[in-house]
Amino acid sequence: MCTTGTVKADTAMSLARLVGAHPREIGLSILHIEGCYVSLSRNMAARLALKSEEKFTHLFFLDSDVTVQADALVKLLGHQKPIVAAMYNRRMLPAAPPVWVGDEKSARLIKPGEVPDSLFKCYAVPAGVLLIDLTVFGKIAKPWFLVDIRPDDTHTGEDIWFCKQAHRAGFDVWCDPTIPVQHIGDYPY
Repeated sequence: MCTTGTVKADTAMSLARLVGAHPREIGLSILHIEGCYVSLSRNMAARLALKSEEKFTHLFFLDSDVTVQADALVKLLGHQKPIVAAMYNRRMLPAAPPVWVGDEKSARLIKPGEVPDSLFKCYAVPAGVLLIDLTVFGKIAKPWFLVDIRPDDTHTGEDIWFCKQAHRAGFDVWCDPTIPVQHIGDYPY
């Protein structure tokens, strides 16, 4: 979990349920990285997971302002995809998922009415509930996560940057819209 220092209470309870429901034979360690730049924290989390003596196979990002059901991680692992995320809405109205479809040249946000009923390939996903096989990091140039600010003041967030680099390295990005996630703002979106 990469944070700027705070975690929503509902997120902490969600994480506790997820850890409690996780099959012991798979193994799970919790890593919290606090910093003012999420992109740097995500890069540090990947480096630590890769260097760990525990021989991790995956890195699971859970943002400090989302809630998931206890079986969310098991469901994502069950897809056996190198990069897979759960879908959730932005913390604004109208509620809509920040998931991009298309390819690098035609990428656009998916419209709520276009969301498939099951796992689907997409161009990019937010990293709030994201599972990455650690082998992916060996095939993508560093930095893995970067906020790309352009001269016209538009930007690409660190999670979209990661997905873009993953596609360039030959990986597909997947999204599961069936895993319930709430993005906590003034009310759960």
